Amino acid sequence: MIEYTDIGGKEIQVGSYIAYAAALGRCAILKLGVVVALKAGKVKAVTAEKVWRWGTGEDQWGLQKNGSPITLAFTERMVVVPRDSIPDEVLTLFEANEATSASKEGSGP
Repeated sequence: MIEYTDIGGKEIQVGSYIAYAAALGRCAILKLGVVVALKAGKVKAVTAEKVWRWGTGEDQWGLQKNGSPITLAFTERMVVVPRDSIPDEVLTLFEANEATSASKEGSGP
């Protein structure tokens, strides 16, 4: 059986909130996600990132890939974070997203 654990050895489960580093152009950014599936040693998650939005003049949170789950490898480069450490704006995006909501149907608390 495949173990899904983060950099600190904490178990990654469907419904877990994760944070991980990524590159955006030449900049390092932090992305947040909610796990929707675990398969073949990889994590499928709906993710959000805070990026500069031209026209508004400010950084804004937005769902990556329009809220479609993305496949992430390298679970040892992720960290499971508590729900209360996720900004309310991001939680609202996740909760409004169909892919995230569908994954929670039938899953435990």
